[in-house]
Amino acid sequence: MNLTELAEKYGCDKLYRHSYIPFYEDLFSSMRVRRLLEIGIGYQAHMKPYVPAHYVDGASVRMWADYFPGADIFACDIEPSALINEGRVRSCVCDQSDERSLAAMVKKFGGNFDVIIDDGSHRADDQVKSALFLLPYLNEGGAYVIEDVRRREQVAQAVGGTVHRFEKTAGDCLVVVRK
Repeated sequence: MNLTELAEKYGCDKLYRHSYIPFYEDLFSSMRVRRLLEIGIGYQAHMKPYVPAHYVDGASVRMWADYFPGADIFACDIEPSALINEGRVRSCVCDQSDERSLAAMVKKFGGNFDVIIDDGSHRADDQVKSALFLLPYLNEGGAYVIEDVRRREQVAQAVGGTVHRFEKTAGDCLVVVRK
């Protein structure tokens, strides 16, 4: 299945609420992804207003596991009930606004990520703090993507990234750092 079909399968907000899936297919087409970290897992109670009725808890984490069949998928969320630990998917509780929590998460998962996706709090301060803390754990040739960026120019400048805008919503914007 291609990424669009997987996003449809799980009811992923990256397709339904946002326009990110075609961008991700292009971004990842030339990358070898062995280790992916996503900040923010997603669960029914939180996602219900933004996704279709067939939404599956942890949709994007499950989508990544299917899309990168040889990769280890790591995820974190501030909500303990959102955690998924099955197959190649490992997750833990992490507060992205707290460097000690980020450090504990990196210690648990080991760093060396090919892709890091921040789909967490969507607060600019948290996005910048997480990126600056986690960028040293991104492998050469890797991509760090911050989703749903409202203060796009400020965040991009702070982390050395580029802005990618889309059309569905006002917050339909990514900041991407290539290493």
